[in-house]
Amino acid sequence: MNTILDSALMLTYNQLIAFSGLGNFWQVFNTAFGTQYNRSFAEILHLQWQSGDFSQLPQIEILDSSILGGANGAYASSTNKIY
Repeated sequence: MNTILDSALMLTYNQLIAFSGLGNFWQVFNTAFGTQYNRSFAEILHLQWQSGDFSQLPQIEILDSSILGGANGAYASSTNKIY
């Protein structure tokens, strides 16, 4: 399962690198997230993505849905993980 997750993450990271290099990055970003966000934090993310640094993103852990009470996914701020 980790091989599938690792492949998916690599594809995601490559897409974020490509996205961060677009000339219309902020226009697309604003379309997706609106304009009421912390611009300073978004600029830091933008620079990190351009350099291939994704350490700020939450970790992902694969769990059986029975552990999640039947849910297909969850996020825990206490662990900063996506399940």
